[in-house]
Amino acid sequence: MGLLLIVVAAALQFVPFPRLAKTLIAYAYAARIPVVVVMYFAIRGSWGTHYDALPPEAVPASFWPKFLEIALIPQLIFWIAYTIIVGTLVGAIFIAVRKQPAIQAP
Repeated sequence: MGLLLIVVAAALQFVPFPRLAKTLIAYAYAARIPVVVVMYFAIRGSWGTHYDALPPEAVPASFWPKFLEIALIPQLIFWIAYTIIVGTLVGAIFIAVRKQPAIQAP
């Protein structure tokens, strides 16, 4: 349910700022796909780095469940939505500040 809410929140950013949201989604995938590729090799090869580490309470799983849980879902859903939401927030702040009239000295 939480992931669904995150995806809906990201999708809503396309309504007020479609060009910004499209740019942010392109950037987000360009940044996250290489991480997923590295995580694939790290999990497959058991590198012992943060790219293939499970949380301490997690039960060790076979490759595909582990890859889905710590690589695909977080990187290609959560972080994409996070990038769009936070990027739109920063973009909205920039637009609000830019539209303010300049303060003139007396």
